[in-house]
Amino acid sequence: MFEVFRVAMLALLAVVAGTAIGIVVVRVWRRVRHGRRAALAAGPRRALLAFVAENGEEGAEDLIAIPDDAWHAALPAALGLLGKLRGDAHAALMSASRGGSPWWRTATGCS
Repeated sequence: MFEVFRVAMLALLAVVAGTAIGIVVVRVWRRVRHGRRAALAAGPRRALLAFVAENGEEGAEDLIAIPDDAWHAALPAALGLLGKLRGDAHAALMSASRGGSPWWRTATGCS
């Protein structure tokens, strides 16, 4: 009887330890992924802000030259920025996006 209890407790301990290790691994993986995405999105975010600061007069080539993976990482910030813009800056950002990344065109509905 004591042997069955001992085996059950060891199995329970293994389940708890496995769950704890799994939680730690997932959290570390998410933190690393978030850090990579933030670093990848920093360049496009600066290019977007510089483009908007100039009201779309300069920097469209920089936006078009951004690689697709960097666009994908910066897309939430870019869409948030697009929602805050009005007038010439909004129109300039939309026109620059037409020649830019497929991620941007899909998210904004440009074809």
